[in-house]
Amino acid sequence: MRTWWTVRLLAAVLVVASMGFQTVTAQVVPNLQLMGFSANIAPADKLECRQSIAYALDRETIARTVAPVAPLPTSAAIAIQHPRLPGYNPAVRGYRYDSTKAKELFAQCGWTGPITISVSSASDRFVTTLRASVTESLSRTLGPAVSVQIFGSVGDLARAGKEGKIPIYMFGWGADARDFGYPSFALGIAHEVVNDPEVRALVDKRDAGAVEQMLLDKALIIPVIYY
Repeated sequence: MRTWWTVRLLAAVLVVASMGFQTVTAQVVPNLQLMGFSANIAPADKLECRQSIAYALDRETIARTVAPVAPLPTSAAIAIQHPRLPGYNPAVRGYRYDSTKAKELFAQCGWTGPITISVSSASDRFVTTLRASVTESLSRTLGPAVSVQIFGSVGDLARAGKEGKIPIYMFGWGADARDFGYPSFALGIAHEVVNDPEVRALVDKRDAGAVEQMLLDKALIIPVIYY
């Protein structure tokens, strides 16, 4: 699926030929890095487990850490919709870093670790820095070892996430007019990777705001950083 890669830098490229030379300029679109959960597989089958990870992500620190190697300025993400796109709701009920809540929920769900996050095989500096910062934040806050599991291709990761075969995964999403529900990130992501029947009913109605809030309330899709 074309919308799935860890760093999704879709650009409009203009090539101008002059005196035997080519000048190329590109505009990078709004992007979001996020985590997804399969609610039918332990330990992500428990809401408390998913929420514990949501609260354990120190997004401000993650954004600052990846900023030097990011293609655009970064910021902590609370909403799923990108702030540079229509439909952004700054009042959405999201998750901010809260180590106390994270530890309490982690204890309640009975998950002792380790935590494994499935990712694609992308390995550029931005991706590796992001993964290291995310795993450090989770391990520091929750305690258990955190690691990433590399899939052979983006397609493998996409299929496994959509079919509910991996409990936790991390991916990127970029604005693209060809996506379902564009410009809503929530509609596009939910349509591609979420199988929850309540969410899908709202997707069918194209209710972007309700889809975004339900994804967050159920902690099925957790935003990490914008860029």
